[in-house]
Formats: sequence, structure tokens, C-alpha cells
Amino acid sequence: MQYVQLFEQFIFENKGPHKFGCAMLFFEFPEMKELQKEIDKDDLYEEEDDDSYGLEKEPHVTLLFGFHKEVEPKDIKEIVQGIEFGPIECTKVSAFENEKYDVLKFDIKCKELHEANKLLQELPHTNKFKDYVPHATIAYLKSGQAKKYIKLFKGKKFNPLVKKGVYSMPDGDKISFKVKTHD
Repeated sequence: MQYVQLFEQFIFENKGPHKFGCAMLFFEFPEMKELQKEIDKDDLYEEEDDDSYGLEKEPHVTLLFGFHKEVEPKDIKEIVQGIEFGPIECTKVSAFENEKYDVLKFDIKCKELHEANKLLQELPHTNKFKDYVPHATIAYLKSGQAKKYIKLFKGKKFNPLVKKGVYSMPDGDKISFKVKTHD
């Protein structure tokens, strides 16, 4: 329960202009769009004038959120580009649930994600999450709707390809860079 409350606090604090930066890996993940077609539009959580909810438009995994303004893009790139990422395994569908909405997500396995997270934590940052839980959001759903899709998508497993690294800076600019991968 504590993780859900922290996640909700994270989401609400980080809408609009960002106070912190975020390092992510973006995927080539066509299967995500196929799964999303099975989600009833009436089950989606959306807010007027905020397109960050609903279906996830850019499949990714966060490496670390909370970078301070003084962190330079080159610092992020140097760390992330120094790691050769193994296969990304989307192991099961689960959810973060709260009163307002459910976050339907894939749990992700890849030991190099944990390595990247640990190294990135050496840079100035603020992180309210004790444990790193790699995941890829599928959709934001109305509260209580995730259970139906967890059941529907049970047993679905995928291995999306890492497409690029991205550093989303506190000012809103995004810097993309290549990352090394192996099978």
C-alpha cells in the first residue's frame, strides 16, 4: 500500500512543468499497440487538457526519476551508454491501484536496468521510492478496471527491443541517445 501512495504522490507532483529530470529507455514494442486495442475506451482514465493519461503512447521504462537541475545530459548519457542492456522481459501484467485511477503495467526483468538505476543514483537526485521496480505502463484506467485486464492479459510475455535512451530534463527538453544492447 505504501508503494501505491508514493506512486500517486509522484504522479500528481510531476504534471506540468517538471521539478526534476528523468532517464528512460524507450522501446520498439508493436505488441503493446495490439494489447491496447483490447482495452475498452470506456475503461480509460483521462483528464481534459492532459494527454498523459489514457493509453501509453511511448512505451518505456524509467531508469531513475528525480534528477536535479544541475545534472548535465552528458552525465546521464555517459552512465547509460556505458551499459550493454540485455534482453528486456515483460514478465506479467499487473497494476498500481489508487482511488483515482489504476496504472496497468508490465513488470520488467533485466538485470542491467538495476545496474543503471544504481549508477544513476550517484548523481544529484531526489527519490521517494525505496525500491526500484522496473515497469512499462500500458494504460491508465478508471479505478477498479485493472483487474479485468490483468486476467485478460494473463500469460502474455514479450521482449521489446530497446530503441533509445532519453533524458527528460527538468525544463522539459528531451535529449535522445543511442544505447548498447545484446541478445
